[in-house]
Amino acid sequence: MVEKKDLRNGILEREYKGFEDFEVLNELEQPFFVMDFNPAHSRHLWACKRTCYYWNCTFEEFVSKDLQTGTSPAARKYMDSVYEKVQVRNETDHQLKTLHPSGGEPLTYNMEIRPIKVKLPTEEEAKTYALVIASATDLEHSRRDESERSKTFDNARRSYELLRHIDDISILFSLEGKTVFMSVAAEEFYVGSGRVRSKEEMNLKAVFESIMWNTPQQEVDVWKRVSDLRPGDEVLEWEVRKRKFCPDPTVPCKELWYIMRFRAVCDPVSGLNCILVVEQNISNLKRSQDLQKAQEEFFAAVSHELRTPLNGIIGLSDSLLRMCETSNLNAQSFAKTLKVIMSSGNRLASLVNDILDAASLRKQTLVMRQEVVVLRDVTEHVLDILAPLVKKGVLLVNEIEPSFPTIVADSGRVSQVLTNLVSNAIKFTE
Repeated sequence: MVEKKDLRNGILEREYKGFEDFEVLNELEQPFFVMDFNPAHSRHLWACKRTCYYWNCTFEEFVSKDLQTGTSPAARKYMDSVYEKVQVRNETDHQLKTLHPSGGEPLTYNMEIRPIKVKLPTEEEAKTYALVIASATDLEHSRRDESERSKTFDNARRSYELLRHIDDISILFSLEGKTVFMSVAAEEFYVGSGRVRSKEEMNLKAVFESIMWNTPQQEVDVWKRVSDLRPGDEVLEWEVRKRKFCPDPTVPCKELWYIMRFRAVCDPVSGLNCILVVEQNISNLKRSQDLQKAQEEFFAAVSHELRTPLNGIIGLSDSLLRMCETSNLNAQSFAKTLKVIMSSGNRLASLVNDILDAASLRKQTLVMRQEVVVLRDVTEHVLDILAPLVKKGVLLVNEIEPSFPTIVADSGRVSQVLTNLVSNAIKFTE
């Protein structure tokens, strides 16, 4: 430490080399910190332990706090005036300021700001900075119970640690749309994927750009409602689609479903109104709902398809019994009825085979045989089975020539395909 007289101001200056001599301030219960109010690069340079404790942050977080971006015009004007008075004219400034330390109730401090000359290791010569001494006006309030403050600090750390392991995306934005805080999941989704280049560039607009809106007007309407949110308003909630970000536009990106919730809250650190955005991934839930819907539709369709031939078998069997009881048997009528029963039975067998094939496809165990198939014969067999289902005035005609060449295929699968095609044609032909 070097002492010398400043003949211009008539005061005793102390020129400090670094902040080693300031360590003694760590033993005091009063907040002290050194700041550079220079408009070109306003920053914190040093803080005692009590300052970090009151502001609920580490030393590294305090000195790395960004004082340039996001500063309101009023705050910037105040900082410029302090710079001019303290660091340029070497005068002491006194201010009465209300702060929000550690996210608790606001405290009013007498801020004494003194000029101090320090030579930083990174600078060639000593420069004048500002030593800020904060004295609480409410002494009893400032000396609140130590165990309660420690408990609050521990709970904050615990909450942050729990938030790190929650998959939901959580981001706190200022009313101007700038990021105040983002969870690990949010950082991975937006920054880690390459949607935005850095945490500093993340903003509320990037959230809206990640959503697949139904119409451009929907995005405009939602943006207005979110922008108008204030504390006490109801939570805004939408179910939206997003695409997993892919830098290569030619690569298809996976579609994701999210429930987006927008809530107006008060930032516990700054005390300012903010917007909390929580995004919950419900893609698995949507897929399970779609699967359940498909299964319900499948079973409904199968039940309908099974019911038709079953009713035919039951009705025709009853008709045969009546004919037997009355001895009114006609060979041609009897043969026709049996043919219809056989057709209905074959149709049931075909439907059951379709269900079994669907299960085999899911398990990837479906077997395809290779054999010589006479396509005309297979078609004729299919038409014979389905002929009883034909409506009056509709004809089924096999126009495949006998000379049509044979093919190599699975005759069962060919029959299955033709049965489905022709049965649908019969069903929807008037």
